[in-house]
Amino acid sequence: MVRDSDGEADVERLLQVSADGPYRLADLLDACVEHLRAVESARAALRHLPPEQVRAAITRRRHLLGDGDKP
Repeated sequence: MVRDSDGEADVERLLQVSADGPYRLADLLDACVEHLRAVESARAALRHLPPEQVRAAITRRRHLLGDGDKP
């Protein structure tokens, strides 16, 4: 009997993906929700800052990114 080691490796990989897929997806979704909460928290904090301070920070970022010439 000839053993197909590549085929066996493929089957093992498929079994592994099938087994841990839902757990990995749950971890990714948890990370996405955590990031979304951080985004919302940052937006809320920005709303409480003086507009001039936010504009100045945006201008600094544009200059650092090389977009200082754009309005």
